[in-house]
Amino acid sequence: MFNAKKPSDVDINTYYTMVSSILTTKINAINPISILNPCKPFLESHLEEIVKSKPEKLLELNEILLTLCDISDSELELFRLNRRKKQKPLNKNVKDAVRKCKKLNNALAGIFDYDSIISSNKQNSYALAKINGTNACIYCNRQYTLTIYKKNDKSNGVTRPQFDHYFPKFLFPMLGLSYYNLIPSCYICNSPSFKGEKLMLPETHLHPYIDEKNIEFTFVYKYDQAQDNFEINISNPAANDKITKTFEDFRTQELYQSHANMELRDLHNLKYKYPTTHTNVLVGLFNSNELDRNKIYQILFGIETNPKIFYNRPFSKFKFDILEQLRTEI
Repeated sequence: MFNAKKPSDVDINTYYTMVSSILTTKINAINPISILNPCKPFLESHLEEIVKSKPEKLLELNEILLTLCDISDSELELFRLNRRKKQKPLNKNVKDAVRKCKKLNNALAGIFDYDSIISSNKQNSYALAKINGTNACIYCNRQYTLTIYKKNDKSNGVTRPQFDHYFPKFLFPMLGLSYYNLIPSCYICNSPSFKGEKLMLPETHLHPYIDEKNIEFTFVYKYDQAQDNFEINISNPAANDKITKTFEDFRTQELYQSHANMELRDLHNLKYKYPTTHTNVLVGLFNSNELDRNKIYQILFGIETNPKIFYNRPFSKFKFDILEQLRTEI
């Protein structure tokens, strides 16, 4: 998990303008006999907050909605656990809870319909990607997630990032179009084997828009010369439980270990095939007072060295940490 680009007020307002009209129409059309009818005034008056709010506020809004629709925490938990088991409920209480929650979810999904409003709507999905402005997967920082258009045709997109729902849609359907719930990611991280429908909450997992000060970890490596083997680990000196849990769920260590014989070996070879002052030798090639170490890292290794913009280039955090470790090795 890495920091995401912080949206400006203009970004958020642009996105809200894009989705608010269709959402307003859908809310106004709620049938009086619908399960959503008791919360229709709430949805009307809080639509802007639902789309624009940050994660903590989104959870508050979701709790209000559940109360208005008479869904208890215990019913929601039964629904979640039953979905994880992927089997038909046998107990009557479980059956009733599942039926009730499904009915509400289906009704909300019909309004906050990510699939039709964003995913399958090319114009909107590419507009969101442009607003977001992220070049690399926020979850792994290994894959490019560039937004690309056909040559000379900015209205015809070729590829864009996927948008993962930090709060899964099946459990938080009202947040299906909330800006801070849409995390630009690569296909792998957004797949069932990695993020999928895992339940993540700000108190248990990192969130890329609000945890800037908490995303403090370091990639480190060990080299077994006898076995010619590299081992990549993640140092979490503050023993931050959110970091540990997030990286476990995203299999971050395993993902980066798969690059040990590629990116890591290249950097290691560069150090030990040159004198111990290898970086200084390379720096000397540029012979310019205008280039500091960070700029040279960017030119030579294709990375960002500013943690606030690691999202601009894949492997920025990993390569920067490894280069710093190599630089201090004797």
